[in-house]
Amino acid sequence: MKVAQRFLTFGGSRTKRLDRGRLNRACIWLATWSFLAISGIVSVPASAQEVLPFPPQPSGSTAGRTMQESIYSPAPKVSHVPKNAPNVIIVLIDDVGPGLPDTYGGEIHTPALSRIAHEGISYNRFHTTAMCSPTRGALLTGRNHHRISAGQIAELANDWDGYSGIQPKSSAMVAEVLKDYGYSTAAFGKWHQTPGWEVSPSGPTDRWPTRQGFDKFYGFMGGETNQWAPLLYEDMTQIEPTLIPNPKYHFMTDMTNRAIAWMRYQKALTPDKPFFIYFAPGAAHAPHHVNLARPGHARQATGQLAHDLVLPGAQRVQVDLRRPVGDSMLRQRRCLVHDARDVKQRFRWNATDVQTHTT
Repeated sequence: MKVAQRFLTFGGSRTKRLDRGRLNRACIWLATWSFLAISGIVSVPASAQEVLPFPPQPSGSTAGRTMQESIYSPAPKVSHVPKNAPNVIIVLIDDVGPGLPDTYGGEIHTPALSRIAHEGISYNRFHTTAMCSPTRGALLTGRNHHRISAGQIAELANDWDGYSGIQPKSSAMVAEVLKDYGYSTAAFGKWHQTPGWEVSPSGPTDRWPTRQGFDKFYGFMGGETNQWAPLLYEDMTQIEPTLIPNPKYHFMTDMTNRAIAWMRYQKALTPDKPFFIYFAPGAAHAPHHVNLARPGHARQATGQLAHDLVLPGAQRVQVDLRRPVGDSMLRQRRCLVHDARDVKQRFRWNATDVQTHTT
């Protein structure tokens, strides 16, 4: 609508000639469109990266009054991921600082981590908060932990702003974004991002993994669990513990096998569909439960180099920090990586490399 200058001039000789009716209509028109734009009912078209999920794909078929008059012609499916999109694996190790592995100058021998670091790029600006839930929330959303109300661990969520544990809907996790683009997504291991009072059959379940972008979840919801007899959930169903414990069971082995099996299913059923795996073992957070199927690792860790620590006023203690623990688990992780040979973007830490034992 074009409003002549004479209708917008005030305080001059032409003010008396204002057409109040037309001016009122112009103001109403402007106010109406301003409201529609602010409310989002009418707005400037946004790009695909600004609005998710993508709108439903229209049908390619034409419906007539009868079947004979109808034309069935399904439209080809539109892919929102580029060709040869990379698979993504994030392996997050609990309570392990970057100064511990010898990859970055520490004392713990981590050959697997060193190989990965030498193959790719190491970053030194990771947003760590020295606590479980805030760090995980920041990693999976790309936002400051207070912006997603994760200023404290999930069990201690409270009424203060930034500490409620209730992640806002405006802060989507990376899994939800990738899922909207066409990725298969799964989380294995430790979650610890749901307020404690919501981890029950009565819900709400909005902040469970499978409601925040993950197609699959297998692991424990809290901050820690018994690695020999864990309290586990598959998706949103609690797994009933066995009455007779298996002396050879260890959750690290179990979750690794589950991750390998899930990945193989994805590549077998949908080979052209990329996947995202969030692999978060309980190690090296307490409880420090070693694999009892290999008692030798619990008794000693014979390795390449032994360090003698002399503590003031104490006995001479020999500590071996040079051998990676859990060779079978390391082979499983290698299987996971080898089966994903086309993975071009990896963020992985080897959990078994960072366990240490004092003899």
